[in-house]
Amino acid sequence: MRRPRPFSHSPIYINERRERLADVEHKARRELGLEHKDTFPETLHGLFKSVQRHQKGRGLRWNTPKLTLLIFVLIVILISLL
Repeated sequence: MRRPRPFSHSPIYINERRERLADVEHKARRELGLEHKDTFPETLHGLFKSVQRHQKGRGLRWNTPKLTLLIFVLIVILISLL
């Protein structure tokens, strides 16, 4: 089966005035030091993770049944050695 053609959106109508205005704003922010393109993603990485419910419990799944089973097995091994 062939893969579907990838989606590519090319705008039909281009507002040149809006693009020039965006370029001027970008240059002004860069000159004023308000925009640092190289450090921007690092400052936002993981910032909203504490708010998102589906990502709060990542890595804590091990502690319920597996950890209690592991502790029980260790106790049994320690008792059998003594």
